[in-house]
Amino acid sequence: RYTLHLQILFSTLAIVRLCKKTMSIGISKFPDDGDTLWKCIKLADTALYKAKTTGRNKIVRYTAEMSDSEDVR
Repeated sequence: RYTLHLQILFSTLAIVRLCKKTMSIGISKFPDDGDTLWKCIKLADTALYKAKTTGRNKIVRYTAEMSDSEDVR
């Protein structure tokens, strides 16, 4: 019984090691960046896009230069 539990534990640990998760976050600030909720969400999405395209696993604060950039969607 203990052998079965150890096999399940080691199998689970092997699977966990194979799955690597990262987190990217885009931030905008109300009312500094946008005057409405939806504008701030759009700008935070722009910052999130920047975080993902520059290496992932980052927190990026929106700046006005991001909207001027050619590579922004």
